[in-house]
Amino acid sequence: MHNLKLFLSLIVIMVVLGCIQQDTRAPTYTNVSSNVSAAMINEVVSFTATWEDETALHSYVFSWTVGNNCTTWMNASAVKFEPEKRGVASYIAAIPEDCRGKEIRWKFYARDKAGNWNSTPEYKLTILGEVEEIFLRALEMGEKIEKISTNSSFFLEISTSEFSFSMKMNVTFNQDKKLNKRSIFITYTYPTTTTFMYYSLPSGTFMCVSGACYEVEEESLPQLSPASNLTNLTSMRKMIESKEISLKGCGVAIYINRTCDCVEFEISPTLVPELLSLWKNLTVKQLKQMMCLDRETGIALHYRTELQAISLESMEITSIVEYILSSLSLEVDPSVFELPFPTGFYSIVQPLKEILEAFPLSFI
Repeated sequence: MHNLKLFLSLIVIMVVLGCIQQDTRAPTYTNVSSNVSAAMINEVVSFTATWEDETALHSYVFSWTVGNNCTTWMNASAVKFEPEKRGVASYIAAIPEDCRGKEIRWKFYARDKAGNWNSTPEYKLTILGEVEEIFLRALEMGEKIEKISTNSSFFLEISTSEFSFSMKMNVTFNQDKKLNKRSIFITYTYPTTTTFMYYSLPSGTFMCVSGACYEVEEESLPQLSPASNLTNLTSMRKMIESKEISLKGCGVAIYINRTCDCVEFEISPTLVPELLSLWKNLTVKQLKQMMCLDRETGIALHYRTELQAISLESMEITSIVEYILSSLSLEVDPSVFELPFPTGFYSIVQPLKEILEAFPLSFI
């Protein structure tokens, strides 16, 4: 009788065990991403991935190639999932100095409580090089843009011992290289005692002033402004190589939800007179320039220049020019180029041409 009970108990245990299915399915992942596609050294980057498991998640490990001069894989410490069914794996770290100008590969591993492992594919993160490389890369990207539409806020302030002047401008800029068309729409605020002359633009450009627009039929100036010289990639490389212009990184910033790299300029005194050719008889004491370059387009999202100088008449002059983009799009509505010829445009032509020509419109 005892043997029979033992036999029946063994049968029950075997039936129960047979009904239990062993967990052999590994966790699955979705939404694998990093907050940037390129980064500077020392920049803090966030990596994430969402994991799910039918029974219970256990832990995850982040791995990236930052070992041995950024050539070998290194694993971070394992982190337990909470909750267990569905969880987000995350890793936040600063880019090591050794990775400057290189490419980092990264991925996540995860396992469930049954010991099943899975990993995401390898992803790549470009690490930007020296600040000169960052700047030249931005110029290259900017030259490749076929269509672009931007809205910017400009601010200009000039002060001397004898007078002061300030002006605000909102500028909408559209460009379509295939159509060989540009349009610039400007609204401005300035003292009623101050007047301006609007400069000429290359053929095919539409110039708009407070709603009145006209198309330039003949090119009367070879460039938009003196600052256009800086957009010439070949000349910029030469100036950097000859140390006429030196660049310094000033960190990473966010404008209009876009990441940009900040670059500061130090310009050789021998080069300053050429850049400021419109400002005659000036002795420059100091010239500071800063711009934050969008990583996807190379466009300056923020630009600021400060000039301190002395005129021939010993008048001290301080000038600040600044703009910040409020929107950027790589699509342009063709209708912006179909603008009527205004009436009375030429009544707008007024003096002080130099001030508007000094605006860095070539960086829009």
